[in-house]
Amino acid sequence: MTGGTKTSAVEVSGRPIPTMGERIRYLIEHVRRPDGKKYTQQDIAAGVTKLTGKSVDYAYVGAMINNRKENPTRIVLQGLASFFHVPASYFFDDEESVKIIREIDTAVALRDPRTRELALQLLRNTEPADTHLVAEVVAAMSDRPALRGALTLMLSLDEADLQAAVAVLDAASRYRGRSEPT
Repeated sequence: MTGGTKTSAVEVSGRPIPTMGERIRYLIEHVRRPDGKKYTQQDIAAGVTKLTGKSVDYAYVGAMINNRKENPTRIVLQGLASFFHVPASYFFDDEESVKIIREIDTAVALRDPRTRELALQLLRNTEPADTHLVAEVVAAMSDRPALRGALTLMLSLDEADLQAAVAVLDAASRYRGRSEPT
């Protein structure tokens, strides 16, 4: 997460989040309390202490977030994972963290009622084997609100108009490719 953006680190870089602190910050930014607010360091410390029985204070959480404590104990990592409802492997397995980040991005996108309605509309017209495609569409829409409008329009088109729209988009893409400076 660079520059304070809310986009997923996977989207931005195509790679997993590199440090423990960044992984924790990602969870704080995207996994919310029941009231919708971000968890504080005090919330996290109290939660990890309750879940593990090991006393963890907010300064320790702050040190982990700021990469001053890069090797927390296994029990603290398990407590963090339980607190944020992610597998402990999120913190040390790059492939797993990429998968979890994508799942969280999808869940975050579905917080928006318009995105949720579009996803339901897509699911109604999707074969069970292709439901993963709906999740990909939802994740793509999470940071691109203009795509919601485009998708809403596409869902309202009949088959012939949809094919024509695909042809127009294809032509526009080819045109852009030629007109960009090399």
